[in-house]
Amino acid sequence: MSFLADDFLIDWAKLTPERVEPELREALANARKDIDAYKSQRPADVNYAKTLLGLEKASQQLDRAWGLVSHLDSVLNSPELRKAYNALLPDVTAFYTSIALDPEVWSTLKAFAESNEAKGLKGVRHRFLTETVAGFVE
Repeated sequence: MSFLADDFLIDWAKLTPERVEPELREALANARKDIDAYKSQRPADVNYAKTLLGLEKASQQLDRAWGLVSHLDSVLNSPELRKAYNALLPDVTAFYTSIALDPEVWSTLKAFAESNEAKGLKGVRHRFLTETVAGFVE
């Protein structure tokens, strides 16, 4: 069990402070790579799965890992965990902030939002698109 595992049952005892920094740095690197791949979509290739879900999936591993670290920090805080958490906080924050400020990410999302497929979305999918776009515009 590691912070990067996608297991349903979490073995909290194995999620130790010394694992936080190397594993979260790996998750950050993976998320950056996935965002770079996301930005490389050609406007003609955008679709719901690759564009809207792709943006969500780009940070999925990091989202889960950081959520585990944050939870541990809340319920089992220690000097070692606090040190690891604080070492990563600026980089994790910068990563998430950079997404909504990245003109290439916005361009890819906007290309999908203006597509015929996007204009035909209904219900939850339409709401998902609307909320995602709002995160870039507001």
